[in-house]
This record gives sequence, structure tokens and C-alpha cells, in this order.
Amino acid sequence: MPSFPVRLPETPAAAGGDAAGVHWDLSEFYPGPQSPELEADIAACRSESAAWKAQWAGKLSKLTPKQAGELLDAYEALTGRQWKLFNYAALFYAADARNPEATALQARMRELGSELEAQLSFFAVELAALPESVITAWWQEPRARRQKRMVDEVRKYRDHLLSEPEERMASRKDLTGKSALEQLFDDLTNSFSFPFDDGSGLREHTAAEMLSLSRHADPEIRRKSHEAFLAVYEKNGLVLSHVFNGLCLDHQTDCELRKYAHPMEPTHMGNSLPTEVVDTMMRVTRDNYAIAQRFWKAKAKLMGVAKLSNTDLYAPVVEKDRKFSWTEARDTVLHAYHAFSPEMEEIARRFFEKGWIDAEVRPGKEDGAFCSGTLPEHHPFVLLSYTGNLRDVFTLAHELGHGIHFTKSAVQPLMSYDAPLVLAETASVFGEMLLAQELLAHETDPLVRRSILSSRIEDALATCYRQNVLTEFELSLHLARRAGLVAPDKICQLWTKANADLFGDAVDMNPAYAWGWSYIPHFIHTRFYCYAYTFGQLLVLGLYQCWKEDPQGFVPKFLELLSKGSSEDPAQACASVGIVLDEAFWNAGNRAVEALVEEFEALVG
Repeated sequence: MPSFPVRLPETPAAAGGDAAGVHWDLSEFYPGPQSPELEADIAACRSESAAWKAQWAGKLSKLTPKQAGELLDAYEALTGRQWKLFNYAALFYAADARNPEATALQARMRELGSELEAQLSFFAVELAALPESVITAWWQEPRARRQKRMVDEVRKYRDHLLSEPEERMASRKDLTGKSALEQLFDDLTNSFSFPFDDGSGLREHTAAEMLSLSRHADPEIRRKSHEAFLAVYEKNGLVLSHVFNGLCLDHQTDCELRKYAHPMEPTHMGNSLPTEVVDTMMRVTRDNYAIAQRFWKAKAKLMGVAKLSNTDLYAPVVEKDRKFSWTEARDTVLHAYHAFSPEMEEIARRFFEKGWIDAEVRPGKEDGAFCSGTLPEHHPFVLLSYTGNLRDVFTLAHELGHGIHFTKSAVQPLMSYDAPLVLAETASVFGEMLLAQELLAHETDPLVRRSILSSRIEDALATCYRQNVLTEFELSLHLARRAGLVAPDKICQLWTKANADLFGDAVDMNPAYAWGWSYIPHFIHTRFYCYAYTFGQLLVLGLYQCWKEDPQGFVPKFLELLSKGSSEDPAQACASVGIVLDEAFWNAGNRAVEALVEEFEALVG
């Protein structure tokens, strides 16, 4: 392993100071969206699913352990072929959502997924109904035992499954219900462009460009870009509110049919977390909102204003925000990972060398950032829109953390490959903390150091407290929908109330922010996903402290935690590195955030 600083070769894009030309190549999946290879896999999925159902439907209770191993291996192979298709379509769409081919392929895969899910719905129903004695006998066969976690995960839902015909019907109906609303939201919001003059003349901006202006040095540009961004969503508020209402009603109906007592119960079960653990975490986090308010008051003092507006929350605390070229961002992030673990740095390096990142800013590209894990035998892909500010460097470190996590968990079977939601942010948030340490270790300018510290605190507040607010808002909307259709202005009121609890008397809300709920995709695609960010932030603060106390001994434990995927319950996986998920642990995480705020307050003076 070469010593640092290590620099990869300059590219034209890097020399230009941005990420123009940095985009992925999906031809390793298929040559194109209409290629014979893709059509062959679609046909194979249909034929293999039909054959698999014909071979196993109605017979699970009579299988020998050896046959059970054959059944589960075949199911994994069948699922892997489907996931390859679905991931390709999703990545192709994310890179160019305005491309008619991408939209058509995405719709086609949704239809294929619904068709296959309906055909194979018997599997979960029969598996859940098997006597425990039959399942116990299966584990005599190593091939079957390899899929034990997957079987256990299916069987824990046995009290919430419908009959096989009902499951098949529910899956097919999703095409014109939930899935259709999700696709409508994606297609509509990805078509948005935002006319705005950021000082260089009036032009159309992407959502990523507009959101990056929240960190602009000019308060008027921050305010006006905020209002211009949300004005487009408000203009489409009728459609967006109907999408939100429809998805809430769909979830309510599903909970009633499947006998879930609370809207969040399916998410808790999916995360393998007791309700009490999540409730305690959210309550403790809410009780510590004053930490965020202290920071915002100190920042207002630093900026020379009586009180911050919510458009000032991410304002730079130095006169000029530092810009990072793509090359500089890449090398800084790699160095940060290397200082913790050369193995993690080597994994992250491959994303740059192999072209697994799509970072350029362009119209039609999906908003936000993500890392797609694809399959255990395949590498992940990272998407972001790199504009060169400090926040984008942290986003790069964050998404590469996901890529490292997926790479380490590739030792697991396909069905245990993805970490549960509450552990999915472990490597990514840890990577951000490593980057902050790297930047602070080499920065001598006290003003820039204060800026970096401010950025770290802002990210901690956004990842911990803001995500708690999002979860509380989402729950309030689902509960309100049970009483009937929720009008757009009522949704705005629920959103404003949830945020006011966090802002307290430290922050004034711009009236446009009442529509801040309308652009957040987590509410659309994954129910109650956001509390996983709070969990992950507080967990990482605990893990980071463990590393500081035992630098040599901790790294192997951390890498082992990443390799577990979803093979263990989160509490069990955390226990392996010395973390107990109790009230004291959640409070300790908040105290770590408070320590950063105290340091910032001292710098402000």
C-alpha cells in the first residue's frame, strides 16, 4: 500500500475544477435498454419463475432437507436475475430521467416485478405456515442452513400475511396503486427545472443546483433560491398532495388487512427492532432539541443577526465558501479513509479507477445522492451531483461509505446482503466523521476550521434531529389521513408544527418552507425510513468513541460489523462491538453532539 498523499492521474474533468464527464457506464449490465441480452433475461425470469412455481408450489411441507436446499438455492438465483434487471433499469433512469427509453424501461420493470411477485407469492405464505419441526429439520442441510436468516425473516411476518390468492392480487393491484403513485412522483419531480438568477444571469437550474445555493454566502440568494425552489413544488401542490394522500391511504389499508396495530409497525419489523427501542430513541432525541437551538443561536451571534431564518441554517460561517476540485475532493476523501483503514481506502479507490461514479451535474439527472448495492457478486454504483462545495465533499465520503459497506457485506448470501435500514448508514456517516477529522488535521486557518466544525455540527443536526422531525411529521400525516383526505394546507400545517418543535425560539421559518415536505422522496418510496438516519448518527457517534479509546482493536470489529449485512438483528450486531441500545446510549450520542456545539460556542466567544 503506497503512503499518502496518493493522487490518481488528473482527468480533464478534474482539471476543469468540476465533475463534468464523470459518469458511469452501465453496459456491463446490458448493452442498452432494448438489447437482446436484456430481453433474454426478461424471458428467462418469466420462464424460470413459472417452472419454479410448478416444481415447488404446494409441496414445501413435504420437502426433505436436501430438497429444501435446492428450493432455497433456486429462489436465490431467480431473485438475483430479477434484481439485475431492476437495478439496471433504476440506474439507467436515475442517470437520465427525461429519457423516454429510461421512463419506459422503468415502467416495464415495475410491471415485470409485479407479475413475478404475484406468481411467486405462494412461497412466503407456505413458508410462514410450516410447522417449526419441519423448518428445524431443514437446517441439517448446509445449503438450506445458508439461507436460515432469510427464512426466519419471512416467517416472522406469518401473522401478517394474507392467503396466497390475496397476496397475488395485492401485488398485481400495486401496479395501478402504490407503484403508479411512486412513479408519478418521480416522473413529475424529475421533470422540474427552476428558473433563477444566482448572480450569473437568469437560467434554468436543476434541483441539485438549487439546493446547493442553501450554502451560498449571500443571504438574499439563499432566501430567493429557497422560495424559487419550493414555488415550483407549490405550483404542483394539488398533484403532490394527492400522491401523498394516496400512499398514506394505501398504507392504512395494507395495515388493516395485515393486522398491523400501528403505521410504523411494518418498518420496525423490517428493521428487526422492538418498538420500544425506536420510541426511546425518538423521545430522547426530541428531548435534546435544545442542543440544536443552542448552535443556531451561536451561529446567529457569529453572523451578526438577532435570529436565523431557516434559509440561514447552512450559511457558510466564512465570507467565501471553499471550493474543491473533483480531484481534490477525491484525494481528500481517500486519504481520510486510508488513515482509518487502508482496506477501506482501497475499496473506495476502485470507484474512481473503475468508473463506478456518476458525479456530473446535468438536466434530467435524479436529484440527491445514493449508492446502489446491486448484487453481492457485482460492484455498487454511486450517484451524486458534484458542485464543488464542502457539502459535496462530505456527500462523496458518505456515498463511498455505503459502497464500502456493500462491498464488505458481499460475503453474505443475496437475501442477507443489504444491511437493515438502521445499520445501513453506519459506514457512510462514519466516513463523514473521518473526513471531518482529516480536514481539521490539515487546516491551519482558524476561520476555515470554524467553518468545518460548523459543517460537521450542521450535518449531525440534519442527520439526527431533522430526521427525527421528518419521522414525526410522516407519522402525523399517516394518522391524519385515517380521518379522511388531508388538504394541502393541512399537510403544510403538520409540517410547520413538526419543524417548529425543533426550531423553538432560535429560528424563524420562511413562509415558503411550509411546502418543504413535498420534495422528500423518502416519504414516497420507503415508509418511515428517516428514523434510520437518527439511529445511524447516534450509533456512529458511539462507534467513533470506541475507536478513539482503542484505535488498533476497534478497526477489525468495525469491518466485521460491516460484513454482517442483515445476517443478524441490529441489537445483536451492535452488541458484537460493545454497543447496548438503551436510553443511556442514546443520551451519550446526544452528549457527543453537545460537545461539538460547546466547542463552537467557545469559538464564537
